[in-house]
Amino acid sequence: MPKDPIDPIRVLVVDDSALMRATIKKLLNRDPGIEVVGTAHSGPVALQKIRSDKPDVVTLDVEMPGMDGMVLLDALMSTDPLPVLMVSTLTQEGAPKTVEALGKGAVDCLGKPTGEDGQTLKDVGEVLIAKVKAAATAKVGKRRLAVLEQGKQENSCFVGSSGNPGQVIAVGASMGGPATLLDLFKQLPPQTPPILITQHMPKGFTKSLADRLNSVAKIEVHEAMDGEPVFPGHAYLAPGDQHMALAGNEGDYYIQLRSGSNVCGHKPSVEVLFRSVADAAGKKGVGILMTGMGYDGAEGLGALKEAGGRTYAQNEETAIVYGMPSVAKRLGTIEAEIGLSEILSLLSGEPLSVGT
Repeated sequence: MPKDPIDPIRVLVVDDSALMRATIKKLLNRDPGIEVVGTAHSGPVALQKIRSDKPDVVTLDVEMPGMDGMVLLDALMSTDPLPVLMVSTLTQEGAPKTVEALGKGAVDCLGKPTGEDGQTLKDVGEVLIAKVKAAATAKVGKRRLAVLEQGKQENSCFVGSSGNPGQVIAVGASMGGPATLLDLFKQLPPQTPPILITQHMPKGFTKSLADRLNSVAKIEVHEAMDGEPVFPGHAYLAPGDQHMALAGNEGDYYIQLRSGSNVCGHKPSVEVLFRSVADAAGKKGVGILMTGMGYDGAEGLGALKEAGGRTYAQNEETAIVYGMPSVAKRLGTIEAEIGLSEILSLLSGEPLSVGT
């Protein structure tokens, strides 16, 4: 049954640190649309409270003694699937586990609210609140697996293509993106056009995501480097603290990484990527706005469309969070809404004939 929009979003906070539980609870309680219904210091206690308190969203620590976050996530997704936000320390050890959790069905991740890296607790709290609200709308568990299977069943024999000379595929994603990208990249053929991806993730997590995508894909995937050339059969993931742009011209593209302020509330920003593809590739550019919260990239698709490129947004049926795609549809900056089968076709360099 759909949740009554008037009711507050019920959240369970799971972390073995009493200080962190109290901090997350305090940050979430600042929003009247959210109610922290409980906290848990361990996996077994969390499972008990999930079944008794029936939260809408769980924030989950990756590292806990005994039943850690990964084991608890497996248990939840097999018995009581619900939206889970992974809350991790920004460490080399924590990032791969967090990305693994996203592949198992967690909808998003964020760094622990420590106040480090120049972020204030107020800033972290705003991000946390926004993610909880978006997570409450996410497709999880069996509903998510059902829509992902649509793409797998229909596209098992792609041979792939490097696309038209000069063609570039630009992908933007936020909440739900890592899991969807992993499912898609497992099916990609070894020949594809160049693929540039801006995925909203904190600094420290994007390299782990790139490594994970590379481990399941037949193409080469890595975190983008400033100035490197762009080739077919390769995918480039924007680093978590820099904007990624396409530069150069047809047949001689390269990556530009930029610092600076957030754009559309994010760094890296999908808007920056799409506008750069419009400038560099023009009619050879293809933009795909996938699952995620917010509005980043919706107007940038319009710039690409005006430059003669092809523009698409993931449809509501298959998007884990139908936020960014819905804004693009409302603004009229897309050629069509498409499902996972069509997205896989585009990434594979296969021709696609759809219209609005």
